[in-house]
Amino acid sequence: MSEDPSAFELNLVQNEYGVRTSPVVSIRLAAVTDYVPTCESVADVGTDHGYASARLLAEKRCNLVFATDISHKALSRAKTNLTQMGFADRVRFVLGDGIIALEDCEPKPSAIMIAGMGAQSIVDILDDGCAALARLGDPILSLSPNRDPELVRHWLNSHGYAVSRERVVCSAGRWYPVLRADYFGGVVNESDPRLLYLGQTALPPLTDDARRYWTWRLGVLKAQLPGGDKMGCGAFGSLADRIVWVEGVIEDGGRE
Repeated sequence: MSEDPSAFELNLVQNEYGVRTSPVVSIRLAAVTDYVPTCESVADVGTDHGYASARLLAEKRCNLVFATDISHKALSRAKTNLTQMGFADRVRFVLGDGIIALEDCEPKPSAIMIAGMGAQSIVDILDDGCAALARLGDPILSLSPNRDPELVRHWLNSHGYAVSRERVVCSAGRWYPVLRADYFGGVVNESDPRLLYLGQTALPPLTDDARRYWTWRLGVLKAQLPGGDKMGCGAFGSLADRIVWVEGVIEDGGRE
């Protein structure tokens, strides 16, 4: 999972096995790992530095992590980090492309984490790995796109997953959505672009983080005026639509 390296620290932790290093991860990766339930095995797709995997293992939230990356350099970095932290014996390092690389992994991961990339990249990974997800038993997904989470919501709705939990976090001065999706087997043909665009964090009463996020988001949208509305926003509303929707969220956010 790609993340600004300045967002991390390494703390020395003394335990029965000697001195190990354990990562204090960014607020964003903490949120991603918090959406992973306690289980036997988890997959960290696009692991990069391996810190999200380390946090799960340090907290004994799982016994095994499959750390995957398409980049040999990134996977080597994760292996170095996790070995230095003392977790290498509980990690299987898999060089491969997305979810497809997990098909032969045993025990099958009960949850998959994907973060640190754009929404379209996450959607492409999910789309390419759709058949693999089914063969893995439709694991829980913990996802954090850099932006445009509506693209991810739309894919999930169309492929038997429902967003069960969602939040926004500010990490290293930037806002990120974080979603947990659970498989339910149906297909949601969501026709309301407003619901796809806004997601659960827009539901009243707003949390303090959600209010700050949507206030920031409104400023970003208004900065695109004038002229931006001519471009439209595809299936998820025009720029003018989005401004009205977000203004409504902020206005109604205190209501129960």
